[in-house]
Amino acid sequence: MANDGVVLVTGAGFRSAEGSNDTENIYTSRFYKPNIGACVALEVAMTGRSVVIASSSEAKLSRVRQSILDMCGTATVSTAPVDLSDPSSVQRMVDDLPEGKHVDVVHSAGLGAANYKIPDDNPYLPVERTPIGFPTQEFDAVVTTLLLLVQKVIPRVAEQERTRLIVVGSMSGIRAYPFGYSHASAKAGLHHAVRTLALELNQRGIHVTEVNPGVVDTGLYDNPAVAQASAAASKAFGYTFEGDRIPQMPPREVGRAIAYALNSEAHVLTINLVPFGQEPHTGS
Repeated sequence: MANDGVVLVTGAGFRSAEGSNDTENIYTSRFYKPNIGACVALEVAMTGRSVVIASSSEAKLSRVRQSILDMCGTATVSTAPVDLSDPSSVQRMVDDLPEGKHVDVVHSAGLGAANYKIPDDNPYLPVERTPIGFPTQEFDAVVTTLLLLVQKVIPRVAEQERTRLIVVGSMSGIRAYPFGYSHASAKAGLHHAVRTLALELNQRGIHVTEVNPGVVDTGLYDNPAVAQASAAASKAFGYTFEGDRIPQMPPREVGRAIAYALNSEAHVLTINLVPFGQEPHTGS
């Protein structure tokens, strides 16, 4: 564990609801739902580690940073606006990391990383309605951005001892389901990319962990189309939810799992976690 170093966390952001204002804490206000990256940053900061948060929105990064400081006044948090699909932008982010500090990385890039529009904001589409370019766009959002990041980070951490690289994947990557032609395919690609990295980089002192959450309450499932599609997919496995109210877990639980993996004296290979009540299988 390198408490004097920094943890780079990509994909930090949040969703806001009507009635929100920019003075409220995104973690405590009922009008906001922080995403996994934002919750990783908070949980890591609360362990005493310095954090660099990165995403495409400088305004959202500023809000995340201030909300962390409001909750943990001793935290050290800096921001790094980045386009994770642009090699030069990723290089600048890595170059700007503090010199002489140990660097660990948590990559939590979601569907927005490649800057494209999801139909109806719903990644769970029947195959007839899945746009032809959608699978490759999703793949780029999660797999290509990881490749770019790893390629730029490796020279920075090459001389370090025991670098941690933690990638937020998804249970969608290890189990198929109806309406998952695009989303499950992309996440499965990410799963195998991470497993490849774990084998390739381990003997170079870069220890890779894969964290696969199930349904997380980040605001995505507030969309009726998403909730209905997810509930319909669960019915294929014998799970029925009243009013399509699918079980969701707080994103801070994912953050806590990642904070544990970062600070463990063991190399944590994989963490799979789902909300109570969601189907617990890990295969198709």
